[in-house]
Formats: sequence, structure tokens, C-alpha cells
Amino acid sequence: MDVQWRHVAVAVRGKQILEPCSGQLQKGRMTALMGPSGSGKSTLLNCLREVVKHSGEVRYDGARFCPELRQAIGFTEQDDVVIPQLTVRQSLRFLSDLRFGVGTEESVARVEEVMAKLRLVRIADSVIGEAGAGQRISGGERRRLCIARELLAEPRLLICDEPTSGLDSTMADQVVASMRDLCNSGKVSVIASIHQPSTNIFERFDDLILLREGQVLYSGPAQSAEALFTSRGIARNPSQSVSEFLMEILVLGEAEEACRLPPETRQELVARVREQAAALKPLPPPSPVLGGLRAYDAPFSRQLSVLTRRQRVLLAGQVFTKVSTMQNIGLMLVAALLWVQLALTEQEVVSRWGLCLWMLGTWMFFPLFGSIGTFAANRNVLEKELGMGCYSLMAFYISRTILLIPIELAWPAVWTTGVFWISNANPDPLAFVCALALVFLSFCVFQGIGLAISASAMPPSYASTVSMIMITFFFGWSGFFADMSHLPAWLGWLPQLNAFKYGVELMVRILLPDDMSLPCAAAEEAAAAAAMPEGCLLLEDGSWALSGGAARKRHKITADPLVSILVLIGTLLVFRCLAFLLLRRDLHAVVHGAGSAQSLPASSGEPQAEDAPSANGEGAGDSEGARKLSPEAASQDAHCSV
Repeated sequence: MDVQWRHVAVAVRGKQILEPCSGQLQKGRMTALMGPSGSGKSTLLNCLREVVKHSGEVRYDGARFCPELRQAIGFTEQDDVVIPQLTVRQSLRFLSDLRFGVGTEESVARVEEVMAKLRLVRIADSVIGEAGAGQRISGGERRRLCIARELLAEPRLLICDEPTSGLDSTMADQVVASMRDLCNSGKVSVIASIHQPSTNIFERFDDLILLREGQVLYSGPAQSAEALFTSRGIARNPSQSVSEFLMEILVLGEAEEACRLPPETRQELVARVREQAAALKPLPPPSPVLGGLRAYDAPFSRQLSVLTRRQRVLLAGQVFTKVSTMQNIGLMLVAALLWVQLALTEQEVVSRWGLCLWMLGTWMFFPLFGSIGTFAANRNVLEKELGMGCYSLMAFYISRTILLIPIELAWPAVWTTGVFWISNANPDPLAFVCALALVFLSFCVFQGIGLAISASAMPPSYASTVSMIMITFFFGWSGFFADMSHLPAWLGWLPQLNAFKYGVELMVRILLPDDMSLPCAAAEEAAAAAAMPEGCLLLEDGSWALSGGAARKRHKITADPLVSILVLIGTLLVFRCLAFLLLRRDLHAVVHGAGSAQSLPASSGEPQAEDAPSANGEGAGDSEGARKLSPEAASQDAHCSV
């Protein structure tokens, strides 16, 4: 893929991170990007990926960036972006199955080929693990795995941010050799930031861009860079490699005694680059999107299948653990023994009401509080794979929050079964089925609220605070602790917003149905009808009993069951949809690209770039965005042409 960019610049909060630069990458050529930390290397790479807002324009084979191009662009970050719970083979098979089909011979063969090329076969079935964990692969192996994931997609443009970091010299050379093989096919262009490459690695690159403090000091053939500096009186020590010589020039500051780049020489180099930039032709009108590219390689059904399979592996490892087993069985026994073998009498009405509150409250608290970190977990992997065009956000959302609900309901089912029968909540099997269904519905409703909080991208401390406030409101305003009819008129509407209250009242109706008869105090204990509790009626056999309907009426539990069900279902739908919309808004730049922000040039004609926030929302720009450079400003553009 040929890539061209013109007048690309980035500034964040008034600080110029990358000076305006222009250039191009050609098919079949490898470009090295060198410079000290903070010189703007990663920023330039992110501009080419369209994940940071910038001024200027970038073209890919003549086309502007669009979602379809994500399939053609591969990228490896400085930090290894992988899911630590998976094995090496599982991590690669996921991407391969999306591209070539689930379990196909081509998919399996492609994974084996890439693992062999990057020497990952020995650790293919090892768990990736996290840094500091007992069972994990090494840092170098993680880096090779990240590169292998990119090679699976056979990209047309490969962008690598320090691909050899953490590797020994031999493996680093093999990784760069793999990149070189891609270029030799004539279809792929590669640009990579490199720190201190060995001589062998440096010689594999065709072109070189040198950056310092956001300015381009050199752009051209890699083998010509040394001659440019030696011609200006900067000699290389015979013991140094060319790459060491160039990095020493870039790293040592002008104020340091060992400085090898005097201010006048630096100004001369910058002026030379500006002259090259002025000679570049302006970009022609954008061409249509490249042929043969689609937004996603895999159809939606395959995306759902592969994502669900991966999420099932991850979720099963979290749900069915020794800790979760101890926790859920322990909580079940605490609740069951608290209400063990409740008697079917009028005296136990309040106890049954409390049991209803506890049953639904348990599966309001855990799903709500437990889901506020759902999208933050492995967020970098989600952004990475969405940015690659592996799958749609809708497919991820459905597979993560809907298709895996049966696994998540395993412990609520066990807990509810134990508590219901040990407490003798209601001897009717149909009542048990209804109670279990209501617990499942409550779980999904309040998990949806937690997902909406998670998708809002608020900081974890804020998310926890909001969750605890909501949980307290749900419990406190359920009608169990205070008589809601005593609220002042201006607060009377607030309990109607409490979906938990409707769930509790529905559960009370299940445990205390209209046809249930609850014996009141024996006649010898209360000879007069006036001494009987409210709602108790004299039966034909001379005993007193309270019906389930009368018991609910006594405690003002009068909500219509159909209304309660509709409120719960409505809350479920509203918050599940809200969670998706918030997530889509938060990840919009990842899916569609941050894009360039352009407007009229400044009146002074100087090249400028306004504050440009990155795709994750960091930084803040004004309403006009970054400014487009005028043609007259091109002479001041730092040229990156290769």
C-alpha cells in the first residue's frame, strides 16, 4: 500500500508534539523511524493509523481513511496487547478463524505457519499470563506473539511501534526479517520505530526518518544518512555502528558538552527538510476506497460464534473457581439458615417479605456491582481488535452481554434453589419456577444498569460511587424499611422509579399467592375477634387464617403483577440499549478513526495545529480543531518523504 501524508501535525493543550511534516511510504519498502523518547515517533505512527486527531491529510493508495481500510492496516504497540488468560494458540486461532473460517484447514495451517516463523511452536499451548504471574510466557515471547497476530491478517500496511523491544538480538533480527519478507512481496509497506538497531537490522531498512523534539531532521535512504552528517563535520567513531552514531547525534542535547549537533547545523538540516517539503506535489482529489476491502472479513454470524467461544473460555475461568464456589455456597447457607424452615403462619409474613428482599437484593447487588468493570477489563484488546476491523462492536456486545448469560446464571440458579427449599419459602413447585425466573430477570436487569455505568467510561472510583448510591436507593426505597405512603407529596413519585421495588413486590406475590391460607393465633390464645391480627378471618372449622392477598394488602404491597413485569422488562431494555450506545460513543474514534481536523489557516500564515485529543479522549481541542496549512506554509513543513 502506498501511503502519502501532507502537513500532518499534532498539538496537545498548546504544546506542539509533532511539527508539520509530509511524506510517503511506498509498496515493498521498509522505513525506520528513529529518535529519542518524546521525539514524536509514536505520534506520527498514530497519525498514520488515524487514531489521533491531527491537522493535514493522509491518503492510502489515494483514498481517505474509512472503516474498510482497517483490514489492510496492521499495527503493533509498544505494550503487548493480548488476553493473558488464553494460550498462545488460542490467541492466534481466534483471529485466524475470523478470517479463514472456524476450524478450516486454511485457518489451522495459517496459525501453524506463523507460529513456526516466529518460533512460537514450543509455547503454543502455554497460557500467556500476566507480568509477575507464576505461569506466563516471557516478555520476548509476548512480543513475538503480538507480531504474529498482525502477520495473520496479511496487512498491506504494517505499522510497528518498537517491534524489537524486549527481544534478544537474534530474535529481533528474525522479527525484522519477517517484516522484510512481507515487503519483498511488493504489496506491503512497513514503517517501524526502532531503538538502537543492530547493524544487520539497520541494513534491512530501505528508508529512514530521524525525529527530534517533534521535528524531522532527515528523511531519505537509510544508507545515505551517515554521509549527510559526516559532510557537515560530524564524524563517526570507528567503534560505533551507523545506528549508534545517528542516535548519539539525536539524543545528546545542544546544551551538553558532548553535543554533536550544534544549533546552526540543526537549523541547516531543518531548512533542508523544508525545501524538500516545498517541492512535494499537493495531494490529488481522493480516490474511491480500495477494491476488495470490506468492513469485516467475517460475516456477522461467524463473528458471534468466534467471540462467544472466546468469551466463554474467559468467563468460565472467572465463574467456576474455588473462590467463587466458596463465596456462593457460603452466601447461600447464610441466607438459608437465617430463614430455615419458615412456618406457613401469619406470624411469618414479615419474615417472608424479608426473604423476598434478600433473594432479589443479592442478585441485584452482585450483577450490578460486578459488571461495572466489564468493558474496562481487556479494554486495550477490544480497542486493538476493533481498530483492526476483526469484528463489529455489535457482535462483541451481543456475545459478551447476552449470549453468555446462561453461564452467568449458573450461580444464581444454585443459590436460589438452595435458599428457596431450605427456607420453605413456598412448597409449590410452580412457585419455585416463578421465583427462579424472577431472580434471572432481576439479574439481567441490574447487570444492564452496571453495564451502562461501565460503558460510560467514568473513572473506576466514580463508577463504584455511583453504583453504591444506586444500590442504597434500591434497598432503602423498596418499601420494606419505611412506609412510602408517609413521604411528602413532592417525593411521592420517587419510589415509582425503583425497579427493585417492583421486583420485590412481585416476589412477595409469588411466595404469598392469593389462595395461600396462613393460620393466625389459636382461638384459645385470642378469644375475641378484635384481638386477631388485621386481615385474619374466621373459618368454618372455627380457626382463624390470613390469605396471601390479605397479607400483601396489610403491608401495602398492591402493585399489579403485569405492571411489575413490564417495568422490569422495560428497565432491562432501556439500560441494555443505553450501555451499547454509550460504548459506541466511547469507541467511535477507534472504529471510524479520529480523522484530521482542518479549518482555514491562521491569518499570520504560520503553520499551526490546535489541541488534538487522541482517540481515548485525552487532550482537548477547541471547537475549530486543528488548522490546515496554507500552500504558502508548505515551505515551513518538516518533510518526512521517503
